Amino acid sequence: MPIEADPVLGRARRTEKDIAKQETEEWLRLHLPDWLDNMVRRLFLEIENQLKHVEKSDAPQNAGDEERHARTLASLERTLERLTQLEKQRSVVRQAQKMKGTDVKAELQRRVAQAIARENAERNFGKSEP
Repeated sequence: MPIEADPVLGRARRTEKDIAKQETEEWLRLHLPDWLDNMVRRLFLEIENQLKHVEKSDAPQNAGDEERHARTLASLERTLERLTQLEKQRSVVRQAQKMKGTDVKAELQRRVAQAIARENAERNFGKSEP
């Protein structure tokens, strides 16, 4: 009998799949932003290298060379447009994360101030001033 046909084993197998999916999603949530930033940076560097290569290459000798250069430049232009758009999106995400971190810091400061105030109030409770 196949595992999926058995209700008990099928449920266990689905649970393993769910766990694997959750672990994958957690890993992506933690590591994808850094990976994307690194990949965008690397792609910008690669475009720069390809542009330098096109600039250093000799002037086209025939129509085939000229067409190849034109296709290369058009491809680089499209890639650069997509990368620029991706970098803008990443910038917005990084800014939002930075703001979220600021909110967390402000909340922590507020909680610490409240705890100190409570502690001071408890210490001074019952003490009368002369």
